[in-house]
Amino acid sequence: MHGSSSLVGTSYIAVPSSCKSYNRQRLYNRRVISQLVTRKQPAFRIFVGPKRLLNLIRMAQTSNHSSTGEGTTKSEQPNGLKVVRLLHWTDVHFHVLQLPTLLPTWKQLLGLAHLYMRGRRQDFRAAELIPTFVKQIDSLEPDICIFSGDLTALSLPAEFEIAKSILSPMLEKYPNIMIAGNHDRYIKESEYLMEQYFGEYMKGGDVWENGEWKVTKETPWPKVYDGGFGLKIIAMDQARPSKWSFGENSSEQLKRLEMLLERWDSSHCIVVGHYPVLNIDGSISNTFGRSLKDVHELYQVFCRQPPLAYLCGHDHEHYMQSMLMGDRWVRFICCGSTSYLGKKSQKKAGFYEVEIGIPVDHHEFQLLSVIRHEWNSYRQQFERLDEPSVLYRPNPHWVESSR
Repeated sequence: MHGSSSLVGTSYIAVPSSCKSYNRQRLYNRRVISQLVTRKQPAFRIFVGPKRLLNLIRMAQTSNHSSTGEGTTKSEQPNGLKVVRLLHWTDVHFHVLQLPTLLPTWKQLLGLAHLYMRGRRQDFRAAELIPTFVKQIDSLEPDICIFSGDLTALSLPAEFEIAKSILSPMLEKYPNIMIAGNHDRYIKESEYLMEQYFGEYMKGGDVWENGEWKVTKETPWPKVYDGGFGLKIIAMDQARPSKWSFGENSSEQLKRLEMLLERWDSSHCIVVGHYPVLNIDGSISNTFGRSLKDVHELYQVFCRQPPLAYLCGHDHEHYMQSMLMGDRWVRFICCGSTSYLGKKSQKKAGFYEVEIGIPVDHHEFQLLSVIRHEWNSYRQQFERLDEPSVLYRPNPHWVESSR
């Protein structure tokens, strides 16, 4: 939440539709719920029994406390917890002026038009911001850096080369997890350039050793990374060359994802994809031409095996939703963009610092905090926001209550 918004004595709890028909017998206990606590948002009343409402309020208040923006240092272990610090960044869109060597496709021409005629190259300033970003993360001492796609603008070799040169200090020092976005697989001819330049950070990892991920056995997507203390990070491959900006998981990848979540205990897992599952208002993200073709199928996997969190990019406005799936809260975190300096005020260059608390018995993992760092153009650096970093928008149905 930003600006003058503050926590007040009114709770707004969204109660949208739940998982599909196979789950109807447990519908009452599997409502998808999120909370909004800001003075400025409207409320739309619907009837909920007072006893049920009290339970919803308690669950929403319990889920919201971890996003206050107050993080811990690496040495702190509240209540005997081990703390794993993740740094989530995304959608930087490195771009250079390099005309296609062959006859350009209509999509390349459209991309060039967006960059140089509609001003997109002025909106995304990766070459200016990312060197500072790379220097500043040393002060945060992340355990793992996670990039959720769209490193380039047109997936040109020169764009990948400049990105590699700027990111090298971070890539050599910290464990990195990277996936491709739709701009990194812009056309069929450049579909695997991301793997060519950054494949060592896209292959999965059983252990980080001597500056690289060690993998016992190569596996298909999704890839699994060991985050330490039992934490598993599962990376999806969703970007596909297409005429528009569609993405797709594929049925094989979804089956493997569900198998992995069940094997490792889904509450110990964080899933990373490029495309949002939920929009900023909490609805399913199925915008024509810009979303996952099989987003509903991925949503159903999460209903059956809810992870601790889902991290993504693609939508350049950052936000987070908290959803109750079954008896577990799932955080859907969209990082926005780490290089956007355009004119749209709701979009700001930044990244997330996410802290996971792991108890000694490895029983119940906790998302301790989600902290936003945003670019300060006056000071020419990223700065940690003092206020809570979570940005919600109202869902179609709200329940108003007094604490």
